[in-house]
Amino acid sequence: MNRELPLRVVALAPPDHAEGELGRGVLTGADPASLFNACRYAASLAVKGVSAWGESNWTGDRKSRRRSFILLDSLKEDVAAFEELLHEQQPNLLIIGSMTVCFPGAIACAALAKQMFGDRICIVLGGRHPSETVYASPEGEIVHHPGSPLELMRNGTIGRVFDIVVAGQGEYLIAQLGEIVADLEKRGVPAVQARMDIDKLGACPGDWIVGRLDGQEIVTARGAGGDVDYNNLLPPCELFGISEAFDVFDGRPTAHVFSDTGRGCIFDCDFCSERYSVVGRPVQLSDSPERLFRQLEAAVRVVREDWPDKPGASAFVEDSTLLVGSKPALRKLAKLILDSGLDIQFGAQLTVDQILLRQEELKLLRKAGLSYMFVGVETMDSEVSLTLSKNAKKASDERWIDRSFQALLSLHQMGIKSCVALVFGLGEPHESRMDVLSKVKAWRSTYGFPARLSMNWGVQHPLQTLRNDGSDYTYHEWSVPPGPFLEQFKNFGESTYRYPMHGVERPVLSELVEVSEFAREIVELKPGDAPAPPRSLARETIWVEAAQSTC
Repeated sequence: MNRELPLRVVALAPPDHAEGELGRGVLTGADPASLFNACRYAASLAVKGVSAWGESNWTGDRKSRRRSFILLDSLKEDVAAFEELLHEQQPNLLIIGSMTVCFPGAIACAALAKQMFGDRICIVLGGRHPSETVYASPEGEIVHHPGSPLELMRNGTIGRVFDIVVAGQGEYLIAQLGEIVADLEKRGVPAVQARMDIDKLGACPGDWIVGRLDGQEIVTARGAGGDVDYNNLLPPCELFGISEAFDVFDGRPTAHVFSDTGRGCIFDCDFCSERYSVVGRPVQLSDSPERLFRQLEAAVRVVREDWPDKPGASAFVEDSTLLVGSKPALRKLAKLILDSGLDIQFGAQLTVDQILLRQEELKLLRKAGLSYMFVGVETMDSEVSLTLSKNAKKASDERWIDRSFQALLSLHQMGIKSCVALVFGLGEPHESRMDVLSKVKAWRSTYGFPARLSMNWGVQHPLQTLRNDGSDYTYHEWSVPPGPFLEQFKNFGESTYRYPMHGVERPVLSELVEVSEFAREIVELKPGDAPAPPRSLARETIWVEAAQSTC
């Protein structure tokens, strides 16, 4: 790396485990999609060759730019690769995007970078965790959850490893911080001094809060530059390329694409860090189909340019629910794709009830290339399901389990593969966990769906002012410590031992072992010649109970 460059940037998605390899059942990708999103405006400046970013290590082609990004799964197994990247790039700006379960990994990686470069590097922490722990009250006062990185550094719980902490929308902030760091470098001033210039960031668009420590005082600034217009931001894959291929898409390279309708979900489920009470309501809905279509077009173009030997492009839409489940928006997207003749396979997420209420729209989207659906079933416990905001018919006599089966069956009949996402640790008894796994096994062995199974163990997220667990979690220790629980959780996505949901006991090892072993049977199950599913949805309740008895 040319140390003469005034701006040298590395971006990190930190690990969520202290050690150990991921299990076969974990659905994860190699691309840090959220980090790409946060950095795309800065990267677009580098591509154009303007500002300080035009004199950075992010100029050049997609492949070389991608080498400045790294996603770690396990600190012990992956830290050497991170250290090697730091040696290669010699960064003076390190951007870390962290979820709550990754926060201990962010601390460890930031400490390593500080050990290597000292004041010659400015370390910026953003992502979900800062956004949930540093926030504005309804009166406009800046509030710090006990897990706030700034508060934890101030009180000495963790070292002073983060120079700047960003909560909220960071696209334009990152670009401006790069300008500040590059200017300091040219003047021979250590990059760490960028933290003293957060008052220069006020004109950056977006809803954000930036903070730093000044001795024992926390100093913050808030955005005053108006809203972010997502129509002006380039698709991430156009800037950073595509480096993976989900196996549900027949070997096609897979881009992560977004409609940019907001930072979370239109629903408000208590356990979820994407609930609208935390992340805000959707934005710019009217032109969201066009934005998403442009990202799909970009995916096709990037695959054609970078992967000419592949059969075509695929994409997974990272919206919490595809185009917030709007019927007109779904129809508009299908029309855009069909009218253009775009050759793409894509997957997305919708809720159980959205699937059942949007059958005609899904049939159109299937013709347009929709071939995979990620469906959050979460639980089949009747009492727990009543607490789900997305359970739209909780007041009716239609059970959540029956509607879940109806939704998966309808996808199967359309030729759309499905993944069932389960969340344990929401307060359900152990018998309920085994019951839901029995049902999933029956569906898969008898009819061939779902194609995939995703498991999580509910984590109590900070959730800003909605925090009501009374435990004042600080989140600076690993969510699952090394040992027998970590070994069992390796086949889970997000999981926890230390931070259970409000009012819920920590997992019991013997029960977790039973869940893990049963889930492994389901993952390894190869469906045989499945009979045609029943055509009459009126038969589903009877079929569900019969299917349960087959296990």
